[in-house]
Amino acid sequence: MGGQAFDIRRALKGLRWLLVRDGVLILQLGVIWAVVAAIASMLSEYIPSEVRGFVGLNQLVGPFFVAAFTAAALSGGQPTLSEVVKAGRLLYVQFLVLLFITFVLSHLGLKLMILPGVALAILFSCAPSVLFREDAGILGSLIAGGRLVLPRFWRVAGCYLIVMVPVMVLAGLLLLADQGLSLRLSTLVILSCVSVFTNVMATYLGSVIYLEATHMSER
Repeated sequence: MGGQAFDIRRALKGLRWLLVRDGVLILQLGVIWAVVAAIASMLSEYIPSEVRGFVGLNQLVGPFFVAAFTAAALSGGQPTLSEVVKAGRLLYVQFLVLLFITFVLSHLGLKLMILPGVALAILFSCAPSVLFREDAGILGSLIAGGRLVLPRFWRVAGCYLIVMVPVMVLAGLLLLADQGLSLRLSTLVILSCVSVFTNVMATYLGSVIYLEATHMSER
């Protein structure tokens, strides 16, 4: 029932509407994220390789911006930079733990086989939105997010296929175009911009899927 009720076309229209509405904010906060990510990548070189292989500075930076962009996507009106930065600051620790858990589970799934890792990533895609909107706690958000996605898993997966595959292709083309450049800083900046671009799209898509899934669940 849930799978049939989930409207992919409406979700994609909602994603486009939110991206247009928040275009200026996405550009502002995205530039800040890219700069911070580039600096974090440079500083990560000074971290011992044993530690860097387990967790990098960007994994500590990312949750702040994911929380901020989740707050922007789920805001009822036109979000401001100060509002979403405040949300990122207040929710940082919870998002850090949540995203670390989802990263570990997805990584383990990828180690076993590719498909289980991808499936787990999709299954937990609504967890950040649940954590922000419903204050369900970290484990509660994972469980509630999984329950939202599971009945409509294939349609949610279809949304990710339609949106994220072109995003990843574009990101790959940008990286290929940069291979001819010899300036290390240029490469680092482009890598940071590509990473921010894909993460912002994934965050907004997860928020839209949450809105569509909860809308249909309430009917």
